[in-house]
Amino acid sequence: MTNYFKTLIPTFFSLILIATLLAPIIPVVEVEAKGELHKFYSTPLNVEVRYVHSVEGLPVIEVLTVEGSCIKLSKMLWPGCGAGMPSAIYDMEGAEVKIEGDLFSATPEKCLGMELVINVKYMVNGTVKIGDYVFRDQVKIRVTRVSLASYISSWLS
Repeated sequence: MTNYFKTLIPTFFSLILIATLLAPIIPVVEVEAKGELHKFYSTPLNVEVRYVHSVEGLPVIEVLTVEGSCIKLSKMLWPGCGAGMPSAIYDMEGAEVKIEGDLFSATPEKCLGMELVINVKYMVNGTVKIGDYVFRDQVKIRVTRVSLASYISSWLS
């Protein structure tokens, strides 16, 4: 019986180690723009969307936070309550609206899902900033998970 346990225990721990290395547990943010794929291994990741509102002609800033479980609209800054802009607390789904300098501000913390496409190509001065990258076209953001082995491999290569 002792020989049985001598082989069973290392086999059991080896299987646990292999499962840990191969299970998709590490959150990764994939950003696809103009046919290029960028991967960000640290979360939360901030995404800043800036554009000039097409009716009011005033700048709008939306801050998204990409976490391992969701892409959230974390903050919105806008200059006034004109056409197509938030005009009341109800427009921001109950988030408190404050004044920050010359802008209105709200932090709705609304989950938008695990995948989001942002197209600023036809917006006036539209940009999407992620880390050091600034995009002026369509950007696809997706939260996925990779195994520990894949994560280690990506850092070694």
